[in-house]
Amino acid sequence: MENKERIYTDKLKAFQSELRAIQDGTQPEFLERLADLEDTRDTMIDQKRLFRNFQLECAGNQYELETKQAEEEYMAEKQGLREKMLAGVEERRKKLKEDKDNLDISNDVVIESQTRMHKRNLRKRGMEQNETKASKKRQLQAPPFTFGLKEEDLMNDLLVMRKGMTTTKAPVKAKK
Repeated sequence: MENKERIYTDKLKAFQSELRAIQDGTQPEFLERLADLEDTRDTMIDQKRLFRNFQLECAGNQYELETKQAEEEYMAEKQGLREKMLAGVEERRKKLKEDKDNLDISNDVVIESQTRMHKRNLRKRGMEQNETKASKKRQLQAPPFTFGLKEEDLMNDLLVMRKGMTTTKAPVKAKK
């Protein structure tokens, strides 16, 4: 029993001295384990810092790539829109040129018809020589040929001539 008590007190003193050494930070086994934990912590901190830097670099690269792609898409859309607009302008230019050419042809047709009507009037004048002098004076005072159509009717007729169709209206007679 005495031996038991002595062993108990010795172990108790050893535990208390070990506890004081641990609290003071001088116990070798505690210091060794503490150093191992610090090394593990430092290693983990370094790994996490490296992983964070890797993620930041990846995000930066992805941002740069997406920005570059967006700019390329913008430039492609801009170029496509420019080409469409130029094609539209060129198409309108061709259409205006065709309209001008058609208008020249239409003007030629109108001039020819006026010449023909004028010739007809001349022929009629030749036949009317037998009539009185008063009727000759009236004929000379009136214009040889005038249009009796409104601007809208003229434009409709011009469109019909361009299409190559014949008008459905009755021919217009010259006013006297």
